[in-house]
Amino acid sequence: MLSLWNYFQKNITGCSFVPKILDVFILLIFFFSITFIIYFTGAHESNYKNLYFLLTIIYTLRFGLNFGIAVSMLSSAGIVFNDIVLQPALEYNIYLESDLITIAILFLTSWLLGNFIKTEEKRLQQLEKIANVDGLTGLYNHRFFQEKLDWEIKKCERNKKSLALMMIDIDFFKLYNDSYGHLKGDILLKEFSQIILSNIRKCDTAARYGGDEFTVIFPDLDGKQARSIGERLQKTIKEKFNKDFNFTNNTMSVSIGIALYPEHADNKKDLIKKADEAMYKAKYVNNKIQLYYSVLDDLKSTMNNSEIELLNSIKTLISIINAKDRYTFGHSERVVCYTRVIAEALGLKGKDLKTLIYGAYLHDIGKIEIDREILNKQGALTEDEWEIIKKHPNWGADIIKPISSLVDSLPVILYHHEKMDGTGYPFGLKGREIPLSARILAVADSFDAMTSDRPYKKAMSLKEAIKELERDCNTHFDSKIVRAFVQVIDKYKNVDEILDDLSIKDF
Repeated sequence: MLSLWNYFQKNITGCSFVPKILDVFILLIFFFSITFIIYFTGAHESNYKNLYFLLTIIYTLRFGLNFGIAVSMLSSAGIVFNDIVLQPALEYNIYLESDLITIAILFLTSWLLGNFIKTEEKRLQQLEKIANVDGLTGLYNHRFFQEKLDWEIKKCERNKKSLALMMIDIDFFKLYNDSYGHLKGDILLKEFSQIILSNIRKCDTAARYGGDEFTVIFPDLDGKQARSIGERLQKTIKEKFNKDFNFTNNTMSVSIGIALYPEHADNKKDLIKKADEAMYKAKYVNNKIQLYYSVLDDLKSTMNNSEIELLNSIKTLISIINAKDRYTFGHSERVVCYTRVIAEALGLKGKDLKTLIYGAYLHDIGKIEIDREILNKQGALTEDEWEIIKKHPNWGADIIKPISSLVDSLPVILYHHEKMDGTGYPFGLKGREIPLSARILAVADSFDAMTSDRPYKKAMSLKEAIKELERDCNTHFDSKIVRAFVQVIDKYKNVDEILDDLSIKDF
């Protein structure tokens, strides 16, 4: 019933619309047409005066009380005109007196009908608010967000425009909720929602996606502009919440992912998925705002349909690995970042650089074959478990071998655990027997392992990791590669600074 009324109101009565010049022009045409029909069918004696009621009812339904009263006044003028013009003196007062009652009924009709429409509009707005708005935060809810995004994408298709979708997650909110209680958590969510609203435009749509996740739809905005809004949002949140809330040792942050339509996705489902991927990348790569990027997407232009299907399957496998091994979520993205830094310092360009980047992104794809219990084991691995771990380069190479566009990256994946002194795996290669690309990846991969928390050890500091790399020069790592890498990263205070400055969003 509500949807039928909503359709009637917006498509037939349209009382929520503001009258335009064309609407007024059409009204005047109807008015003069009715007036002249009455005039030529007996004027004061015409039976067509009731057409003014139809005019009043239609325009009251369409534009509401105030415009309905105005139409009643116009209709009354038409009645008086026909009563006065060329009327016999004896009949004048008789017809005018009876038509005064008609005029009164006209005004009463527009007033009653206008108030009914007004009341119904208010009731409809209340029902829509209940249906569309999240009760806690006052932002739109998940259901409305889905409908609105559908509508905005269709609008973009019609007008050849673009939009940005931002996904926002409050870091460690569950810890805050568990530590201080749900009441405090609800207050924080309300305050957070108001900060979002105060930092976006009127044409943007903010919604609570679920729990501590929020979304914002930005029509006609590119990635750079959306990122600028995200940075402003982060700054406001840090200033506000670190002052008003005791949030995890007085530090609060949010992770923000951004995806663009149609640049990153050509449908709603993929757009949401890619914004979500960017958000989780922001959370685990340490760079708290991420514009969606996948090194594998660059390959699609060189692939046939069957290879694209295989590539999509590989991306799914990477997601599964990330889910299986929570300690290395984001590891591949960080390794890509470090790998490119080294490659550019060594002067690698063009095809060689791309081949290395693809290999770096996929270097751990073989871990899909390893049980979750082994990947996340807290203590030392047994000899049998270690033998299983050492097989993942071979398994990774086997997975990507069917994709011709990735064949050149096979040595990167296959040999990245080889060491300069021959003690590596799976083949025990030495020195220059190991391809340059694999030697570069070995440094980047080991550096990330050193500076990340693992089930069996805590992360090293940046300075400690640099010392470790330098200590293992010529035994585990190529000294030339280590020197090139250290020269770039030695100016930073910590790993977070490196990732913020050399984020994969720029690659």
